[in-house]
Amino acid sequence: MSAELRPDPDLAARAAQATPPMSLDRDALLHAAHRHVRRRTATRVAGGVLAVALAATVVVDLADRTAEPRPAQPPTQIALPLGDDHVVEVAQGLLAVNRVGAPRAPQRHSVPLAGDAQWQVDLGLSSDERELVLTVGHESDGEQEAAAYYTGVAAGSAEGTGGGTWTWGSAPATEGLRFSGELDTGEWTELVVLPQDLREPHVLLWSTTGFAVTGGATTVVELPTFAAPDGQLLAAALGDYSVAARMRLGRSGVLLVDSDGDVVPVPCDGAGPEQCPDVDEVPGLADAVAAIRAEPRDAAASVIDLAPGVRATTALARSTGAGWDTGVRVPVSVVATVERTVSLARATPADLLAAGGPDGDRPGRGVVARVAGTEIRLPVTWSDDDTAERLAAGSSYPGAARWGTDDVRLVTGVVPRWMPRADVLLWFPDGIRDDDGRTVHALEVPTFEDPTGTGARLYMVALGSVTRADGPGAAPLVLHLGGGSTADVLDTGGLCTGVPAECLEAQPDGGASLLAELAARGVRTGTTDADG
Repeated sequence: MSAELRPDPDLAARAAQATPPMSLDRDALLHAAHRHVRRRTATRVAGGVLAVALAATVVVDLADRTAEPRPAQPPTQIALPLGDDHVVEVAQGLLAVNRVGAPRAPQRHSVPLAGDAQWQVDLGLSSDERELVLTVGHESDGEQEAAAYYTGVAAGSAEGTGGGTWTWGSAPATEGLRFSGELDTGEWTELVVLPQDLREPHVLLWSTTGFAVTGGATTVVELPTFAAPDGQLLAAALGDYSVAARMRLGRSGVLLVDSDGDVVPVPCDGAGPEQCPDVDEVPGLADAVAAIRAEPRDAAASVIDLAPGVRATTALARSTGAGWDTGVRVPVSVVATVERTVSLARATPADLLAAGGPDGDRPGRGVVARVAGTEIRLPVTWSDDDTAERLAAGSSYPGAARWGTDDVRLVTGVVPRWMPRADVLLWFPDGIRDDDGRTVHALEVPTFEDPTGTGARLYMVALGSVTRADGPGAAPLVLHLGGGSTADVLDTGGLCTGVPAECLEAQPDGGASLLAELAARGVRTGTTDADG
């Protein structure tokens, strides 16, 4: 079967570079996939334009509009959005539904259901003058009809295209469905109806001809999932002409990975799941599955107190759909008594684009720290091939971020990729008080694995009511110690990278305490220039 795929060799090479190297037990992975293939016999709705003529006007019982929704299955599934926007770009030219608005009473002309409709939701994607609309019927005997099409809602048209109709609670929707194909506009549509027995499914869309993404190309992208009014999960995306052209030239499919690591293929190319390529036959797909399996699974995050008022993350909690809880909490103002949750989420393509430099060089990886209930977002971005030479002398390190200036409350970042075993040191120039009332300047910060599966090491530190040794004091420095000389010292703010004379002069004691700390940690300090 692998001979039929014929992936572009150049694209496959670039995609392999853009995919995090992961260790993977392929036998166990394929066994899991085949186990689900044996018990799932879903049939795929053929690709291409799926057009329907909604000639009959559906009579809607508006008297029942005040009733609460009765889902065909209790909404125990967890949606996995990507950020807070209603629509997100998951690859260049490929937009996906991320979060949906409140359901409303259906418009009669746009209801493609055999029975009465209960809810209608505009999903936020538009093709020409048509909008993608989800319509859900009433529950009856454990089943619930639904449909999603691009419909001319504003024009009052009763024609829909690019979607499908299914019934939750009965086959083949119980096994998962993929509606995909090219619209008459030349765009490409994807709609995935997820099986209801998967608790927290990730949706991986793959294509042998690949997708253009920030930093290169990839054969696999993850689509965010969203919940219908009654709790069932879906994924939907719309690609522009360039995406459609790539999809036409190769093979594509959808693979589901549940929170327990089970792999469920959705039927591809008009065939049953038994005819889909094996996971390891699609470049990058096995690594994408491994990255999901490597995500945190603990119910609660682990933290450690480095000093009074200084708390750091040692392990993340499992995702709740809103991101990975770091376990640290921060007050949002100096007078606040309520502390807010800090979580990490996968950076969106827009985040990576915004982090690009003036020369057009854009990072390929990233996470965003978010403080619940606020607009505070701290992007941390990097690339797997980052080098020290990319940083101008004295410049700040883009792989770190902090909230606050003098009154720093949150520090987060990624250990530089060119010094993967570096220690992270939080340096207080004026010192702080420890549990015993002694003055300390340095706190070693623990790290944890990047939850997106890149293999990078991240850190997160919250600073609450830190007791300064002498008054307010200067803001702390975040130092990375990557070797045995001052040339291997990276300051996220740039001032003390390489420990130049300017760094030492800025210290209250002329740098004596800093040099002593570095020497105690095995850093040769006989010189204070970067050439050490």
